Amino acid sequence: MRKEIIFAVLGLIIIINSTSLGAICVSEKFDLSQVENDNSKFISLKEDEIEKLNEFLVSIKDLEIRRNVKEIFDVIVTDDGKFDAEAAEKLALEYYHLVSKKVGMSNNITLFQQDNYFGSFGKNFHTPTISMGTSTVFTAPYSGCFSWGDGTPGVDEYASGCNKDSGSIGAYANAFIGGATAEAMQQMYFYIGRTKAIKVDAEIVRTGGKATFGFAAFAGTEKTWSWDDFQNNYHRADVDPWWNWDDIVTKIIGLVTVLVGFAPTTLSQAITLIGQIVNYEAFTVQMDDMLDNDDAEILHIQFNISLNPGLHSIWVGLRATASACLTGTGSAVTMGQVTQITIDGIAAPNKPDVDGPSSGKKGAYSFSFVSNDPNNDKIQYKINWGDGEITDYSDFYDSGEISYKTHNYDKAGTFTINIKARDIDKMESHDWGTHTIKINNDRFCLPTYIKITMIDGSYRNINFIRFLNSIL
Repeated sequence: MRKEIIFAVLGLIIIINSTSLGAICVSEKFDLSQVENDNSKFISLKEDEIEKLNEFLVSIKDLEIRRNVKEIFDVIVTDDGKFDAEAAEKLALEYYHLVSKKVGMSNNITLFQQDNYFGSFGKNFHTPTISMGTSTVFTAPYSGCFSWGDGTPGVDEYASGCNKDSGSIGAYANAFIGGATAEAMQQMYFYIGRTKAIKVDAEIVRTGGKATFGFAAFAGTEKTWSWDDFQNNYHRADVDPWWNWDDIVTKIIGLVTVLVGFAPTTLSQAITLIGQIVNYEAFTVQMDDMLDNDDAEILHIQFNISLNPGLHSIWVGLRATASACLTGTGSAVTMGQVTQITIDGIAAPNKPDVDGPSSGKKGAYSFSFVSNDPNNDKIQYKINWGDGEITDYSDFYDSGEISYKTHNYDKAGTFTINIKARDIDKMESHDWGTHTIKINNDRFCLPTYIKITMIDGSYRNINFIRFLNSIL
């Protein structure tokens, strides 16, 4: 056992010195229980082995990284030249918990931009797909997305990517000294017109896995979510990946290759390229295929929140975290698609019913409008009178309350009235209510020509005005 752990330490050092740090991998696998079975948590190192460790330290040019590695050596290698296996595992676990608590990029996350408003909302406000009962289901494209990563500079490897148009998200972390983490989330804006409690259910089709190589390394994947005050409302929950590491790496690289048109050379590059996947339908097909082959799963992120009136934002996504302390490596990857976000508590009002006269002469006419809201929210109406005039959204009425509007038609013709309902959550009815009215000309108009039948049965057209003048 001593020889295997020393091999892991020294083999790692040789690889660090001779190749890219992003490619470190120790094939031997160890765990603490194997060390404890040897009735000792300490393993003596030979003099030349300690010398190689010191040479490795000196070879690190970056002073900050050298200092970090020296601190690890001071913990896992005792003064009398022994390797402390228990301390190594404890330290790796501490690094894992430390890096997993980091919440990145929050200072760059904005709730909304006021100058983006047009009409009732700005260009970043997401148009709902469909309302069902008291809920509304939102799908890609979402209002926005963000991704970030962190790790020991020049040593740990991490990558992340996202695209709001396809709902794609991905994160990858690979740790050698300390820890690394990465995260990607989709963002969605919505409006609340009165204080109310809502329920959020986000569905994610996801694939991924984790692996540890060598001794004292940890890795894991999580689903994450937040709302409004990102830092204070940030939450996460573990996801248990059961797929084989090598298989899942191959599948992710292959999936990205199909969708972006060329093959990534590394897993890190594949995750970064997720940001280029803008085809929602193509990505959905690929993820569905992985589901059918049991290479993916459906995750749900569910939470309840109470919100005050105003514009709000929620984030949902995936995260990968890994840690190690020189004696091994930890790797984790998670990738998927936010297929839908359902919010219970906001829903569009029904198509308005319109009633009023269907014909008449020029003049003013009164019409009635009524709609019902699934969440019993107040409703206002926008009216296109069909003659070029539009009445913008009215004052609010109770759900189911009949409202009346008067409009003057000053020309003849057939006019179709279109009316849309909108509740206090800015949710508009999916369909317009319609009503048609025919306005007749109320003035007597003389004909220009009349047809006169002759005695012989023939007929001819004569100018009616001239005919009147001839007989008056």
